[in-house]
Amino acid sequence: MNLESFVKGTELCVGSVIYTVDDVFYFQNNISDFSRESWEAPFMNFSKLVAGNFSSSLVNCEVFVSNF
Repeated sequence: MNLESFVKGTELCVGSVIYTVDDVFYFQNNISDFSRESWEAPFMNFSKLVAGNFSSSLVNCEVFVSNF
């Protein structure tokens, strides 16, 4: 089943969700490798996760669901 050809917004929704999961694992790697010298890295990754791919996935998947 090729959803991209039938439902508008599928590619953006799936891509945003995949990038969000990638950002979560990247954030977990920074938490596990935490040191005093790079204390800002987990905060920067978390803010990028929330303000970047997670928020765009909500919008993109809403478009997908409304077109489904």
